[in-house]
Amino acid sequence: MANVGVENMLKLAFDMGLSTLEPTKENLAKYGFAVTLGGAEVKMIDLSSAYTAFANSGVKMDPVGILKVEDRMEGY
Repeated sequence: MANVGVENMLKLAFDMGLSTLEPTKENLAKYGFAVTLGGAEVKMIDLSSAYTAFANSGVKMDPVGILKVEDRMEGY
């Protein structure tokens, strides 16, 4: 964080889908180096969506909820 800077980290986090870490003047004044240790609140759905980029070669995927299960798989 000391090399990258808080503003650049917030920009990347926001680009990855963490909506609460938008690099606004208010957030820049509120967050410091402690943001790397969990010093900021993020929504769980945003965090799980952001992690999809690691599994998809850098491409972020939107979360999809399971609304209905039609039938069970055979053999289970």
